[in-house]
Amino acid sequence: MMLRQLEYLVALAREKHFGRAAAACNVSQPTLSAAIRQLEEELGAPIVERGHKFHGFTAQGRAALDHAHRILAEASALKRDLEEMDRGLSGRLRIGAIPTALPIIAHLTAPFYQRFPNVSVTILSLNSQQIQQGIDDFELEVGLTYLDNEPLTNVRTKPIFVEHYMFLTPATGPYARFAQARDGDQFDFQSVFACLVRLVVVDRPNSAFAVFRRAARREGDRIGRAQGAADDRPDHG
Repeated sequence: MMLRQLEYLVALAREKHFGRAAAACNVSQPTLSAAIRQLEEELGAPIVERGHKFHGFTAQGRAALDHAHRILAEASALKRDLEEMDRGLSGRLRIGAIPTALPIIAHLTAPFYQRFPNVSVTILSLNSQQIQQGIDDFELEVGLTYLDNEPLTNVRTKPIFVEHYMFLTPATGPYARFAQARDGDQFDFQSVFACLVRLVVVDRPNSAFAVFRRAARREGDRIGRAQGAADDRPDHG
């Protein structure tokens, strides 16, 4: 078994097409297909569902793919360790970030690059599900996403900043009254949320609006419980 065969397998899983996988590996499609068949022979099990097109992996193929990801990651780590012994830290750092985190990326990568100039840094704009998948498949080394948005698994997390949202509206606009609250005042989440629902047409995952929606829902539930408790009180008047 050769690492190149495992690279072909991972490329096929990523591209889901023999021709595109071959192009990504800079080989011909017959070369890639022959290497996959040779890998099946060496493992003694079918890996790819047979057909004129790529239809997916067999159960044995999915197990082989999991091992291929880990083996290639370990091989890459070994290569980096050996290179570091000669010329310091080198290699590549792939970072997946949700769009709202992109503006702060330079604050993280600039000092890193100054310390490790031989490392190539790649930034990818992804949603939180793609970041999780990229880390699971060893396609990403780092992810920047909301910690309270999607359940993250098999990762180590470190908070790096806290977002603060402000409600901005024209001073003479119909929603100006919502912006008059001072520090310590109770913010009317329910009313503002109702306005935003009318204004926002597309609800994008991981957007600031999605975060606000969750906050409004939590606040609305709290207000509803408080109002329900008040309604249940006996009237002594």
